[in-house]
Amino acid sequence: MWARVDDLTLSAATLATVRAPVLLVHGAQDRLTPLRTAVLPLLDHLGDVRLHVLGRCGHAPQLEQPTAFRELLAAFLVRG
Repeated sequence: MWARVDDLTLSAATLATVRAPVLLVHGAQDRLTPLRTAVLPLLDHLGDVRLHVLGRCGHAPQLEQPTAFRELLAAFLVRG
Protein backbone atom coordinates (compact mmCIF):
# COMPACT_ATOMS: atom_id res chain seq x y z
CA MET A 1 0.00 0.00 0.00
CA TRP A 2 1.43 3.37 -1.02
CA ALA A 3 1.50 6.27 1.42
CA ARG A 4 0.18 9.60 0.28
CA VAL A 5 2.77 12.32 -0.20
CA ASP A 6 1.17 14.33 2.61
CA ASP A 7 1.85 11.42 4.96
CA LEU A 8 5.56 11.57 4.13
CA THR A 9 6.04 15.26 4.83
CA LEU A 10 8.03 16.12 7.95
CA SER A 11 7.59 19.42 9.75
CA ALA A 12 10.45 21.86 10.23
CA ALA A 13 10.37 21.07 13.95
CA THR A 14 10.73 17.34 13.26
CA LEU A 15 13.56 17.88 10.79
CA ALA A 16 15.39 20.03 13.33
CA THR A 17 15.50 17.06 15.72
CA VAL A 18 17.51 14.94 13.26
CA ARG A 19 21.02 14.63 14.70
CA ALA A 20 22.50 12.10 12.27
CA PRO A 21 24.40 13.26 9.19
CA VAL A 22 22.18 13.38 6.11
CA LEU A 23 23.21 12.83 2.48
CA LEU A 24 20.94 14.27 -0.18
CA VAL A 25 21.62 13.21 -3.76
CA HIS A 26 19.52 14.91 -6.39
CA GLY A 27 19.37 14.80 -10.17
CA ALA A 28 19.76 18.20 -11.82
CA GLN A 29 17.07 17.33 -14.38
CA ASP A 30 14.60 15.81 -11.91
CA ARG A 31 11.16 16.91 -13.12
CA LEU A 32 9.18 15.03 -10.46
CA THR A 33 10.78 16.66 -7.42
CA PRO A 34 12.50 19.90 -8.46
CA LEU A 35 15.57 20.86 -6.46
CA ARG A 36 14.17 24.29 -5.60
CA THR A 37 10.99 22.99 -3.99
CA ALA A 38 11.88 19.48 -2.84
CA VAL A 39 15.44 19.68 -1.54
CA LEU A 40 16.58 23.23 -0.89
CA PRO A 41 14.01 23.83 1.88
CA LEU A 42 15.51 20.87 3.78
CA LEU A 43 18.88 22.60 4.01
CA ASP A 44 17.44 25.19 6.39
CA HIS A 45 16.24 22.58 8.87
CA LEU A 46 18.82 19.77 8.92
CA GLY A 47 21.87 20.35 11.07
CA ASP A 48 24.44 18.16 9.31
CA VAL A 49 23.47 17.83 5.67
CA ARG A 50 25.46 17.27 2.50
CA LEU A 51 23.86 17.93 -0.88
CA HIS A 52 25.18 16.60 -4.17
CA VAL A 53 23.43 17.49 -7.42
CA LEU A 54 24.31 15.19 -10.29
CA GLY A 55 24.25 16.76 -13.74
CA ARG A 56 22.58 14.96 -16.66
CA CYS A 57 20.50 13.05 -14.17
CA GLY A 58 16.77 12.85 -13.54
CA HIS A 59 14.67 11.46 -10.70
CA ALA A 60 16.64 8.26 -9.97
CA PRO A 61 20.36 9.04 -9.48
CA GLN A 62 21.04 5.56 -8.08
CA LEU A 63 19.83 4.04 -11.37
CA GLU A 64 20.89 6.73 -13.85
CA GLN A 65 24.41 7.25 -12.48
CA PRO A 66 25.09 4.20 -10.31
CA THR A 67 28.88 4.62 -10.16
CA ALA A 68 28.73 8.27 -9.07
CA PHE A 69 25.96 7.45 -6.60
CA ARG A 70 27.94 4.57 -5.06
CA GLU A 71 31.04 6.75 -4.76
CA LEU A 72 29.08 9.51 -2.99
CA LEU A 73 27.42 7.04 -0.66
CA ALA A 74 30.67 5.22 0.15
CA ALA A 75 32.48 8.50 0.92
CA PHE A 76 29.56 9.63 3.08
CA LEU A 77 29.49 6.40 5.05
CA VAL A 78 33.26 6.41 5.61
CA ARG A 79 33.25 10.05 6.69
CA GLY A 80 30.15 9.68 8.87
